[in-house]
Amino acid sequence: MRKVNPVDIVQILTGVAVVVGIGLVVVELQQNREATQSQLSTESYQIWTQLKSASLGDNAPDVLAKACLSPQKLSGADYMILQNYYSVIINSIVRNKELSMGTFYDDRIWQDAAMGGFMEMFATTPGQGYWKTIAPRWVDPTVLEFGNVLLANMPPPNCGEDFKGWRNYVNTSIEDTN
Repeated sequence: MRKVNPVDIVQILTGVAVVVGIGLVVVELQQNREATQSQLSTESYQIWTQLKSASLGDNAPDVLAKACLSPQKLSGADYMILQNYYSVIINSIVRNKELSMGTFYDDRIWQDAAMGGFMEMFATTPGQGYWKTIAPRWVDPTVLEFGNVLLANMPPPNCGEDFKGWRNYVNTSIEDTN
């Protein structure tokens, strides 16, 4: 039987240490790459959302009210404002879904967060029209499917009646306090 030479043991341990070190460097580079990609993606979403939000202009509340109360009176410029408004909502939903991927969260997290945006969009005929005609061209398939299920289970848009009921409630509440 051959005697184990201490030099051989040191060489083997050194080789193992080098391989482990290279493996750790590869893991570190992968993590840095993923972090950089995430940061670039976040910055891109922020810039896009800021540009779309800035293009809403000062009369966005008027356009949203018109979309609710008298959509037949919407102008071409109004539709552009609505397109930007709805795309910001959808962009936020898609971003929440992407952020939840690869985490310990399940789909309910982004879906719960998405409900408010979808409900606001689907409350108007123009919002439903945007979702049915324009959104399928660019929306993530999972988000599209979730939104389609929500829309299929919603009653027809009735935000005008909701708006009037809300306004009447507020006016009644104000009168009760006087």
